Amino acid sequence: MNFTRPTLIACAVLLVLAIPFSAFAAPANPVNPKYQVTTLTDAEKADILFMREEEKMARDLYMAAYKKWNVPVFWNIARSEQTHMDSVKTLINRYGLADPVVNQAGIFTNKDVQQMYDSFLDQINTSPKAALEAAVTVERQDIADLNLALSHTKVRDITRVYMNLKQGSANHERAFSSVLKRY
Repeated sequence: MNFTRPTLIACAVLLVLAIPFSAFAAPANPVNPKYQVTTLTDAEKADILFMREEEKMARDLYMAAYKKWNVPVFWNIARSEQTHMDSVKTLINRYGLADPVVNQAGIFTNKDVQQMYDSFLDQINTSPKAALEAAVTVERQDIADLNLALSHTKVRDITRVYMNLKQGSANHERAFSSVLKRY
């Protein structure tokens, strides 16, 4: 196919003119372009922030249990909880929320999460069996909180993250319960 010089020039001009107009297109989500960033309700925002700290609470508790009792399941699941925290952090970044996480183990912005942590930590320090029982309870509570958060949203990316977290918590609960049977 042969193009004449005027045709090539016209195509180049059109291409150059089209580039500035691409700035007016809807911005792609930097994390995942298939999710449109929407305005969240206050409940959705509160749930995201709560879930971030609840995942941190689980991570911090399991790290404390591992350090105290050296039971490998705590180390493995603490690492997984970090992944859960990162997933919720993605939502925080996507929706321009302020991250509530304090970069210090066992310290929480949310007073309810702080109370839960303190209570569970007392139980974890009792014995390996009590630590595993606490972990099962943490995972069951996490699933209940995720179900509540899911009832507050229809936003696709939030729902997907919560469903993944819920599946992870169910897996964690089974892992802790399996190890608990040995005690």
